[in-house]
Amino acid sequence: ADRQKLSRNQFKTISRLVERYASHGTEGFDETQFRHEKKVQVRPGTYCAVFAFKGFQCRLYGILWPGAVKQTFVGSIMTVSKKQNKADAAEIERAAKIAAAAIEG
Repeated sequence: ADRQKLSRNQFKTISRLVERYASHGTEGFDETQFRHEKKVQVRPGTYCAVFAFKGFQCRLYGILWPGAVKQTFVGSIMTVSKKQNKADAAEIERAAKIAAAAIEG
C-alpha cells in the first residue's frame, strides 16, 4: 500500500470520531465513519471482529474489547492511503492480532 503521512485534517477527523465514540458509543455513526471490516481468526478457535474509524482516506483499525463494562475500542493500526479507498486485508489481519495481543497482556 502507498503510505502517506497523516495530515492535520485527517488527525482532527479521526480524533473527533474517537471522542464521539467515547461519549456516545456507536450511536449516530454511518458506514463512512465507523464500520465493521472483517472477522479475523487470531489463533485457533479465537476470532476478533475488526472495526475501523474512517475519514479522508485514513483508517484507525481496532477491536471492541470483549467483556468490558462499557463498549471499549482498542485501536491498533492507523493507515493513510491516498490511492486506495478499499480496506487492506493484510492490515485488517495485522490490526486484529496486535489488538488481541494487547488485551491478553
